[in-house]
Amino acid sequence: MRFIAFGFVLFWISSSAFASHPAPPVFSGEEVRFEVETNYFQTDANFKSTWGEFVRLDDGNTMRSTQLRLAGKYFVAPEWALGGGAVVAYSESNNAGQGLTNSGLSEIFVDMALTKDWHELNISPVVELVIPIYTVDPTSHVVMIGEGTMRFNGGVWGDLDVGFIDVFTYLGFSVRDDGRSNLVNWKAGTYKFLGRFRLGTTVSGQHTLSDDDFAPSPSVRDNVVNMVNAGSYLYYEVNPEALTASLWADLNFAEKGELRVGVAQTLNGANSAAGFSGHVALTWSIGSSRAVRKKRSAEDFEVEIAE
Repeated sequence: MRFIAFGFVLFWISSSAFASHPAPPVFSGEEVRFEVETNYFQTDANFKSTWGEFVRLDDGNTMRSTQLRLAGKYFVAPEWALGGGAVVAYSESNNAGQGLTNSGLSEIFVDMALTKDWHELNISPVVELVIPIYTVDPTSHVVMIGEGTMRFNGGVWGDLDVGFIDVFTYLGFSVRDDGRSNLVNWKAGTYKFLGRFRLGTTVSGQHTLSDDDFAPSPSVRDNVVNMVNAGSYLYYEVNPEALTASLWADLNFAEKGELRVGVAQTLNGANSAAGFSGHVALTWSIGSSRAVRKKRSAEDFEVEIAE
């Protein structure tokens, strides 16, 4: 089965607004893999408490946030891997002409994944623990650089080669600390190889499973984000939900390197930020034999004249 993704990335990002990697992980033999990824999100509007209720931020307010993710992965065996890393973030809010900025180490994480093939179907369960370094202080006048809460994420990727394209799905959950709502996350999409390129499209969603502790009084959280985030619901909001579409491309180079770019746009939601996001990432692998990499290049990146 032709099955490859850029790097090995879980559904980790603290907000579904960010354009995290939209396709399943890749397993390619015993190796160590490093990744540097930058995610950017810009917003001047929110989806309010009712789905489809799109509202611009007051007074032309805006918020921007950038996350730099540094990750490493050790493939203990061809079928499973252990990893970890850290996220450094920078945020900027503009509230009626008054600008606030903040930056720092946002969170660290550890993760694990397994994989199994059944003919043309690949199944990959993934789990991740996210530990916040940054936490939200409702009394401080500092723009937020993350959700600031511990999270346990888990889910299953499915990838099916149907001949001329691959189709994939993801279904997972996020259990959050500090009285935050628990979430269910899903993705569905397709991709196609064109030489050393892979082009794909993904639709993803995030939905609330259990109520936030502040669900009866969401104005408590609203007052905080109005003060520091220019009113944006990018972080810290009660019972967030979102629907996002993304386009992305991967490029394999120099046998051990991979480059990824992608853009995403929020389509709908509730209690979440509406806006545009993008990401650029670079992955480099060491320890994999040259033969394994040549096999990957031949099988995974060939231009197919006929299926």
